[in-house]
Amino acid sequence: MRSATGAPSRQCECRPRAASVTCQVPCAVAHQCYIPWVSNTERIGLRELRQHASRYVDMVERGASIEVTRRGRTVARLIPAGVTVDLDDLIGSGELTVPEDTDDLLAVRPAPPVTDGHSVGEELRRLREEERW
Repeated sequence: MRSATGAPSRQCECRPRAASVTCQVPCAVAHQCYIPWVSNTERIGLRELRQHASRYVDMVERGASIEVTRRGRTVARLIPAGVTVDLDDLIGSGELTVPEDTDDLLAVRPAPPVTDGHSVGEELRRLREEERW
């Protein structure tokens, strides 16, 4: 395959599902600088990770971050070993929020119980009776 300049190009190795993407420079540079719409974090499903685990571990080894999802919800994040996450970065990205009230959590008392004349046991018995019929 040849690029627009006529120089040979290679298939992108860092995004396995985007086989049509070609890189003219090292993939890390191309994806971070020249292709701004490409996210720095790859999102894959759990099944995809299971089927191609070594491919994704290789990507993480080269510095990529990968979010693993189950039914569309992020359940894990694979990041290169030795990478630390700064709390300021998490706050800036909106993934972490700082509590407004920083009082001692042990001083917080539970809300008073709501009583309408029925005990919890009676209410459970009533609900179970309704389910039977």
